[in-house]
Amino acid sequence: MSVTLFFAGCAGKNGVSDYDPDYPIQRLQTFVVKQNGASGISPLDGERIEAAIVQTLRAKGYTAAATGVKNDFVVEYAVTIRKDVPSNVSFGFGFGSFGRNIGASVGTSVTPRHDEATIQLHMIDPATRKVFWSASDTKRFETADDPHKRAAFFKARIREMLAAFPNARKG
Repeated sequence: MSVTLFFAGCAGKNGVSDYDPDYPIQRLQTFVVKQNGASGISPLDGERIEAAIVQTLRAKGYTAAATGVKNDFVVEYAVTIRKDVPSNVSFGFGFGSFGRNIGASVGTSVTPRHDEATIQLHMIDPATRKVFWSASDTKRFETADDPHKRAAFFKARIREMLAAFPNARKG
């Protein structure tokens, strides 16, 4: 049980969001989604992420506009997947002596490695190119071989990241 609690404590939130409090977000209704050119992901993952962004923002009352059509804001995203990131967790075992007894100590440690995905979202005013809201999230990424799990991973990350983005004002 204590090991479970230990790992739960290590799996804390790595998401951060920020916004310009003076930007008139309440006037926004339509958006388009665009991948940042520096993003290093496959086209299929790009489609999964875009679908998750569109679905989440539609649920918040926004309308997806076609590319090239006038829109109120652009959602730009980038994803970086780092391979074999060492965990900040290690294990050790040892034996020792006490008092007059002679003893020895033996220890070992294991540093597990995993992949890590960082997603960045930026809400941009298309007229001024000003970023008025942004979010980033870094999580352990263990779904490389299963497309269904990859889609669920990105959908959950995007939903969590956009939870702090305000709902559209009904006009």
